[in-house]
Amino acid sequence: MIPNDLKQHFWDVDPGTLNWEEHKRYIIELLLEHGNDEAVKWLFRTYAESEIKDVAATSRLLSAKSQRYWGLRLKLWEDLKRSTNPRSSSTAFLSILLVAAITQTSPEARAREMGLTMSF
Repeated sequence: MIPNDLKQHFWDVDPGTLNWEEHKRYIIELLLEHGNDEAVKWLFRTYAESEIKDVAATSRLLSAKSQRYWGLRLKLWEDLKRSTNPRSSSTAFLSILLVAAITQTSPEARAREMGLTMSF
């Protein structure tokens, strides 16, 4: 159940019909994009940081500004850099593209920062 003080953020749906587990992606996206401090605190109390990171890293609904902000705050590309196996070219390539999109830099520059080379 969504707390009463957060219902203002769910103007496009009936908050009483939201299930915080079943609709978690929608709730996380909405509050990352439009939530105030209280909403974000509730978000981090309600969901695991890994779930929030996953949504922030893969959402197509967050604005570019929000993606950059949450990418910095959640250290998304630092996690990707640590978890990327340089021998797995597809994982490295996708990680580089994601980080480049979040930070609005070129994929080539990101690859250099990660100590990798890209050829297209």
